[in-house]
Amino acid sequence: MLSKQVLNQYHIGYAPTRNELLSNLKENFQEFEMIEAGLIQRNELGEYFDAFRDRIMIPIHNEQGKVIGFSGRLLSNDKNQPKYINTQTSKIFNKSDTLYNLDQALPFINQRKRVVLMEGFFDVIQASLAGVEESVCTMGTELTLDQASKLKKYTDHIVVCYDGDSAGKKATYRAISALEKLNFKVEIALMPEGLDPDEYIEKYSKSHFRNQLNQHLLDKFDFVYQMIIEKGLETPSDIEVAKTNLFKFLVDSASKTITQIYLQKFSEEINLPFEIIDADYKKFLVE
Repeated sequence: MLSKQVLNQYHIGYAPTRNELLSNLKENFQEFEMIEAGLIQRNELGEYFDAFRDRIMIPIHNEQGKVIGFSGRLLSNDKNQPKYINTQTSKIFNKSDTLYNLDQALPFINQRKRVVLMEGFFDVIQASLAGVEESVCTMGTELTLDQASKLKKYTDHIVVCYDGDSAGKKATYRAISALEKLNFKVEIALMPEGLDPDEYIEKYSKSHFRNQLNQHLLDKFDFVYQMIIEKGLETPSDIEVAKTNLFKFLVDSASKTITQIYLQKFSEEINLPFEIIDADYKKFLVE
C-alpha cells in the first residue's frame, strides 16, 4: 500500500465509475477538445463517456515535469478489461517515445551517471523509495529506439532491471539488443526467484534491493550466456541449439577478444576441445 505522501509525490489518483470527469470538464471545454486530449470517448450511439473509469490513475510527465498523458490501472478483477490503458496518441503524447518518471529521475541520473530501466510504474516508485531514484520505465511496451535515444542524451550507462521470470529475461535480452545499437554500457540487475523489483523489495527490504543494484550486476555478455545455457545441455540437440544461439549473439555483439572468451567458456561447459568450437564458429561466419 502506498502512503499519502507517495500518492501526492507521484500525483496518483482514482477515476470513478461514473462520468465525473466529463461532467466537470464540459463546463469549460468542448467534447472534441476532450476527445483530442484522450480524456473522453464516444460510443456507437454518439454518447460521450470518460476514457478512464474505476482505475488507479498515474499521470505521465515529460522531461520538464508537465503532464502529457495518463495510464490507468484496473482496480476491479474484471478479466474482460485490460489491466492498463494509456492515453491515446496525441500531439503531445506518444507512448513509444515516453519514459515514466524521467522528470524526477533526471537529477539522480546526472549525479550517478546511470539510469535504471524497469518494466512497471510501481517498480519505479518502489525503487525510488528504496534509494534508487534514477529509475524509469517504458509505457507497458518493449524499449524502443526513440526511448533509448532520449536516455542517450543524459547517460551512456543503463542498468536493466526487469522481472526475474522467463518473460522478464526475454524482455531484457531484447532491450540489450536495442541498447547496443546506440553503444550504451549495459549491465543487468537480475531479480532472483523470478520476482519483479516491487516484489523483491517487499520480500527482502530496501537495503537488499540497493545492494542488488550496486554490488550484484551482471555484464551483458554473462547475462546472455547464462540465458543460452540455462535451457540445458543434456543432449546433442540441446548443445547444437545453444551453440548456434551463442554464435549469433557473438557475431552481432562481441569483439574478437570477447568472442574468444565465450567460445572457451562454452567448450569447457560441454567438455570439448576449444579448437572444435572455434572451427564451428569460423564455419558459421562463412555460411
